Amino acid sequence: MKRLFFLIIIFFCLYFISLQAQNLEEILKSHSKVMGFEKLKGIETITIIGENYLGTQKIPFKTIIKKPSKYYHERIFMGNEWIQVLDEDKAWSLNPMNGISDIYGSQLAILKKSREYGGILFKKEEKGLSVILDGTELIEEKKVFKLKVTDQDTLITDVLMDAKSFYIIKQSTKRVFQGDTITATILFSNYRVIDGIAVAFKTETISDKLIDEDESRKLGGGVMEIKSIEFNKPIDESIFIKPKKKW
Repeated sequence: MKRLFFLIIIFFCLYFISLQAQNLEEILKSHSKVMGFEKLKGIETITIIGENYLGTQKIPFKTIIKKPSKYYHERIFMGNEWIQVLDEDKAWSLNPMNGISDIYGSQLAILKKSREYGGILFKKEEKGLSVILDGTELIEEKKVFKLKVTDQDTLITDVLMDAKSFYIIKQSTKRVFQGDTITATILFSNYRVIDGIAVAFKTETISDKLIDEDESRKLGGGVMEIKSIEFNKPIDESIFIKPKKKW
């Protein structure tokens, strides 16, 4: 009798795991479909124009991505132009304080991640991500799926996905910064479909680490709003070439 009871427990555990896996597969397929991942895989260039808001500061920006390995970002801050460029495995920056300089180390790694447009679940197999379904919950009377995404460095990101639209509405990642463990959270909203590809036109980044113990100043905080985005727009590739002249 005990053995039969034990076998029944194992059966239900395996059934539950199988059901969870099936549900997760369906969720990821639906997410991929509404986001237009298949179409996004064929995109060659992405041109984004928008604004960042840091407190009362408004910072216009332009980002250009040319797959698979080129990235250009310029922003206007306090009347000055700041540029960061990644060309395959080399990167450089231009700003009024340091002129032209090469980018190495952690900053280079961040730039390489910046060119990976499409969201955390885009090309998850190529990124080596592990995804599990961690249940559901209600947020403002809306059902959301809770996903746990683990990357190759065992960094875990908690993802909330709207169960009706299959859009990601929130993701939170714990990181170590200057000896402290901080939680960086991104909120996604105002989704629009452009040329068959879903784009969150507003993102808000917040952190639980304060700057100078000031509640209004949180590390990495800010709002980004996209004003326009164009796919496969012809670009002048000279923007990726490092200038020789010292500005």
